[in-house]
Amino acid sequence: KNIRERLAELLLIFEKKYGEKTSKGTRLNIALSREELAELIGTTQESAIRLISEFKQDGLITAQGKEIVLLNIPRLTETANLSD
Repeated sequence: KNIRERLAELLLIFEKKYGEKTSKGTRLNIALSREELAELIGTTQESAIRLISEFKQDGLITAQGKEIVLLNIPRLTETANLSD
């Protein structure tokens, strides 16, 4: 999988384990730095930051500080190449 797919899949894994439904979407109850996210998907911190920005622009997530809210889980699933 490419890094975009790996980040989407990681966010979906976190959604199942740490997700909390809110009126805005599913908030992840886990505080990870961009560096830690990068390590988990096997890329550089710069690439992880760029991907998070792309996901925000695509309307998949919002991210402020260490808080991430998943806005569109079906599209994240497609991005992760997990759809049937």
